[in-house]
Amino acid sequence: LTLSRTPPASQPFQTYNIGDSDRPVFIQWSPDHGQPAYETIGPPKKFEGRTQHAIRAAYPTGSRGDVLAESIHQEGSQLLEIRRGLKTGNPDDYAFEGPGPHVFAIAVADSAEGAEHYTSGLIDLFFE
Repeated sequence: LTLSRTPPASQPFQTYNIGDSDRPVFIQWSPDHGQPAYETIGPPKKFEGRTQHAIRAAYPTGSRGDVLAESIHQEGSQLLEIRRGLKTGNPDDYAFEGPGPHVFAIAVADSAEGAEHYTSGLIDLFFE
């Protein structure tokens, strides 16, 4: 993962405005390896109703399975807990070493075309 305020010389990269900033951030990455958190379902063998699901949930593996998350919606608020090892052993993952700051951002997307997505501002994480 590479974050930059100037466009990378090579592809692929995406441009984001993080938080309230009007200065774009260019993000370039290689996809994680392993099974994603879903799997595709082949065409149905028989009629099962008017709606046919194309994907179903699956347990991610490899570098895609480094992060565990749980969410709860309660009293109008959404709480998200994210867990990940300080060092995953995967060369494409950031290793949390030392007290910090460890700078990151959180993005929420629902994988729908034209849907609204959310990106936090930059977050400074410190360990005591």
